[in-house]
Amino acid sequence: MSVLNFGFGVIAYGLAGLFFYFALRMVARQFDLEWSGAVEWGVVLVGLLGLTISGWRKWLKGEGHDEYAETDLYFGLSTETSGAYVVEHYATRVTGPAYFLSQLFLAGPLQLLKGWARLRRLIPREAGLEGKLEALRREIEARGKWHSASEYSGRERELAYLVRMGLVDFSPRKGSVRGR
Repeated sequence: MSVLNFGFGVIAYGLAGLFFYFALRMVARQFDLEWSGAVEWGVVLVGLLGLTISGWRKWLKGEGHDEYAETDLYFGLSTETSGAYVVEHYATRVTGPAYFLSQLFLAGPLQLLKGWARLRRLIPREAGLEGKLEALRREIEARGKWHSASEYSGRERELAYLVRMGLVDFSPRKGSVRGR
């Protein structure tokens, strides 16, 4: 799954870079500016760097993609009158594409970070680990009730792997485990 995250992230970065490049060229053409290719790509790289920092900050806060109604682009006007309906219609013609582009641009860093986090959560391949996990699981299931996780001192890593795989239940508030 992390391979898909990396693939989507690279595609989103590519689309964002192309958007910045062609938008910059369109602006330069409108104002009859002649820039070298190095300047254009430099501006694109600065835009992608800003995009990366923005995505990183959202990731650190535990946020991801925003729903349209949660963004500042959503007006949420009452459409009871015809005038309000017309204003809402024209407002969404501008804010809808802006929302789409913002989510597309943030998909690059967010997908890459999600793929990286998935790779970090992988359980390593070790000789004998599967046997240790199965023995610990049988031991927990034999108890048949909630009990303290501190009873498995020295096997915290194996217990964490079982919890991560969803093979045992864990209550972080009480520090208790039980078999499924």
